[in-house]
Amino acid sequence: MKFRNILFPVDFSEESRRIAPAVRAFQSHFAARLTLFYVVDVPESWRDVAEQCAGVLNLPILRRLCRERLRQFAAECFPGSPYEIAEGEGSPGHGICEYADRNRIDLIMMAAHGHGLIRSTLGSVTTKVLHRAGCPVIAFGAEARIGEKMPARILYGLDPFEEADALTRAGSLARELGATLSAVYAIPDFAGTPEEQYERKRLSGPAEKKLQERIAKLQGEAGVSASVELAGGEVENVIAETARRQSAEMIVLGCGHVHGILGGIRSHVAPVIRAAPCPVMVL
Repeated sequence: MKFRNILFPVDFSEESRRIAPAVRAFQSHFAARLTLFYVVDVPESWRDVAEQCAGVLNLPILRRLCRERLRQFAAECFPGSPYEIAEGEGSPGHGICEYADRNRIDLIMMAAHGHGLIRSTLGSVTTKVLHRAGCPVIAFGAEARIGEKMPARILYGLDPFEEADALTRAGSLARELGATLSAVYAIPDFAGTPEEQYERKRLSGPAEKKLQERIAKLQGEAGVSASVELAGGEVENVIAETARRQSAEMIVLGCGHVHGILGGIRSHVAPVIRAAPCPVMVL
């Protein structure tokens, strides 16, 4: 799994600056083309009166100022690295995905906690990109550790009932990076305290055996052999705690399945990113 065209949406916040080292690491490892991108957030209704409001809303000037700020940002955060800059206008989430589609972007890297373009919580822009993007997205939550090296330990959020494709891609990424790959399956229906939920699986023998058989079949289909933990509790808490215990440097989530614990990816991805101690890649 290789990335040739990386898109980095920035909002000039401290969060954008904080994740720049990780973006540089991916750019360098894959010798990828890097595009720094900003969207001038212009509501659609404003366009209808743009000519009447030319003194207040001058889009050509705004775009020129954005390009200047992007160059300043690049000089500060990517000194000596090749990069391109681009800007758009309209809805930020839509603009990011539209640009990625048009320009064959194969990886989007973005802060999920910031100000302006990326909200102070996992907001509408990040959520829209995660749901709409046609390529993998790496999101950096507020708790994510940022390193200047590529991840050496990857944790996969497993859904035993998903298709094998996502797990195959996670395995391919781990091999490309020379990283170890482990997996965790969170079962949210266990009763008891969080400690009891995490420490004890509380599955009957036959049920656990059937689940292990399903996981083994999925790994066989994916061509992946990874150690798998089963744990009870809320999905985001289980994944985040497992990542901490294993010192994982990246969490990978698949596309989800309507019957699995991540199917539901639209309902679980945002909480996982918020709780994660490391970046989260959504395939």
